[in-house]
Amino acid sequence: MADDTPHSTSRFVDVEFHNKKLSPICGYWNEKLVSLEDALKFIEPRSDELENSIKTAKKDCHFPSEHGLTHDESAAIFLYTMEDGDNSLYRVLNQALRSEDRSIVKPWFPYLKLFDTALTKLPTVKKNIWRGVIGDISQYFNKNEELTWWSITSCSLSMHTIMHFLASETTITLILIEAVHGKYVTGYTKYPNEDEVLLGPGTQLRVVSDALDHPGGVNVVHLVEVSEDSDEQLASAMSTISILPEIVNKITFKSHQHQRFALVCGGRRCPDCKRCRDWHYSGILDSEISNGTYNRKNWQRVQGATCRYHYDVHRFGDRIFEHRFRNFRDRDHQHFCRCNQNK
Repeated sequence: MADDTPHSTSRFVDVEFHNKKLSPICGYWNEKLVSLEDALKFIEPRSDELENSIKTAKKDCHFPSEHGLTHDESAAIFLYTMEDGDNSLYRVLNQALRSEDRSIVKPWFPYLKLFDTALTKLPTVKKNIWRGVIGDISQYFNKNEELTWWSITSCSLSMHTIMHFLASETTITLILIEAVHGKYVTGYTKYPNEDEVLLGPGTQLRVVSDALDHPGGVNVVHLVEVSEDSDEQLASAMSTISILPEIVNKITFKSHQHQRFALVCGGRRCPDCKRCRDWHYSGILDSEISNGTYNRKNWQRVQGATCRYHYDVHRFGDRIFEHRFRNFRDRDHQHFCRCNQNK
């Protein structure tokens, strides 16, 4: 994708649909519980970035835990939810979980053991949860079809959380899932306001009904997690079907509301370049970028800004932005409006 058209890099959103027939992942439950550092020592390539992320997770994770998680178990969840662009641990792990070469997953077994042990101690969610996909993938879901999701799947109890991450997209697919074995990890994540629920690898789902198409570019797919509680699921499914039109109406209202900003950061969109116009660069931007003197500290929030990104009071090497800012990797100037930055 082009750098000047930023898409969401959130773990709540897929940029493509995966529905492969793969063999189950077996064996990691036989692993011994080890520290987070040891659980990831076989992951390649090793990098200072991963080492620093592990240290951050162990420092900032929720511990002591009222659910009985150990320090390393809590840090394993926190680390999974840390966003760091293409190098985010959740991205690399889920690529391995979706790979047809199942041997690629084996180095992850110690971490999966630690991560799964942590999840078993957390509350189980039997509620409607949401996930999103960029684009229209509704044609891939046929009524009563069963499918398996091999990756760890991040969902939210809040539809509006998912809509926020998809705000800059013109066509999206919202996935409504009736969860039976979801795990409520809010309070243990990097971003506790996202009402996050995790579905484990190998979750089986059934398509409840044909997808609903919305003229505003929003498509809704309704899935139910397959379990032994079929009677309970049927009653729940019938109840959800009856409220789907109401849900779509709410999506209509929210989609118009999101069009006002249409940016993942929540900032005001420039009508010309379509980027966030809530920041002003105090220097001569293009000149400084070309001669290597560009300094991110020269960005200043303008009056009336609604952008949720902000400076962090902590440093990480030479990076001075809050974690979500660091997703841009020295390309933050490509997210911000530059129409008047050189005047």
